[in-house]
Amino acid sequence: MECPLSETGVLYAEPREEEQMKLVLSGIPGRFIATAIVVVLFLGGAGSLADGQSMAPSQKLQQVVNRYIEAWNTHDPSILGKFFTADVDMIMGTGPILIGGPAVENWWHKYFAVQEPERTLTIEVKATRTIAPGVVLLNVRTTTGGRTAAGAELPARKARGTWVLVRRGGKWLISAMRGMPTEQDRIIRKIYQPKY
Repeated sequence: MECPLSETGVLYAEPREEEQMKLVLSGIPGRFIATAIVVVLFLGGAGSLADGQSMAPSQKLQQVVNRYIEAWNTHDPSILGKFFTADVDMIMGTGPILIGGPAVENWWHKYFAVQEPERTLTIEVKATRTIAPGVVLLNVRTTTGGRTAAGAELPARKARGTWVLVRRGGKWLISAMRGMPTEQDRIIRKIYQPKY
């Protein structure tokens, strides 16, 4: 398929008989390229988007998600960092692309520094999709909240995201993560002050 860029910056897919995907990336801002890669993952598989997609993760993947939640709730970036590949790339909100384990751990360090210590995470896996043997895409919804030590309820913050997990050395690790707040998230804005 050929995906020309419209004047408004939207990629349009025009089917062709060949089973190949060709992206025309000229004129696309750098931050958009990572998003285009995720689009290619969705469009590049055989059949429609819904083919091969499951609403529930396998037991093994759900265990990874559950352990990730436990690690996140410690607010310790070094523990959370163990869930990512060494060459991970991550984008949160409108922030820059972070590449590599140390950059991702540093981001979590900054994030947790401005979090309430009692804030906890829950994750709902909305869909899973096997991209290739040992490569799985998860679509997730996250909510953080909880109660302060004084018993006051923390405001809930919701986000949606996409994780690409790869199986390395018998373990599922996050190779790419994209997180998009479902509302203006003041914490993400504190970490990144976008410059346009």
